Amino acid sequence: LTAGVVRVHMLNLHAYEDYRAMFPEDVPANTPALMRALITATLSVQGYFVLTAFLTWRAGAVKEVMCHRTWAIRHLCAGLWVALQRFSLPLTNMTLRIVLGRDLDGLEKAYIFYLAGVGAFIATVVGGELYLRLCATPSVLRIASGVAGAGKSAGARRHHD
Repeated sequence: LTAGVVRVHMLNLHAYEDYRAMFPEDVPANTPALMRALITATLSVQGYFVLTAFLTWRAGAVKEVMCHRTWAIRHLCAGLWVALQRFSLPLTNMTLRIVLGRDLDGLEKAYIFYLAGVGAFIATVVGGELYLRLCATPSVLRIASGVAGAGKSAGARRHHD
């Protein structure tokens, strides 16, 4: 995933370019400042994804099991934004078409694509943090990470962890 995003950036294959190709009359050749900011935000999201992967690996390497599980949940949430964006994108487009009473132009569609991505990232990361702070007890983290342990003695669980 990370290598793909780097490649997209190196080859300038951002979705904005796709919208420009599909809607040349609507999407300006010079990328507007807000669009550049949204593209940069998308790249920052990828940086957070890489950071959480590294911290997950590092905690696992030093056998900090609970820390590893916590970072693994953060890493999972850092990647789930893509699924939420893809789900929300057609709903957002349809809703705006109804509210505005017209089809969206190419630039509007490009903005919605990036705004849906940034919004989805915020939602999944905040959702993950809320889960970790409000719901994730050590036993929940053990079950969530697929570690068998329910019904085992404390000694057996320590040996397994």
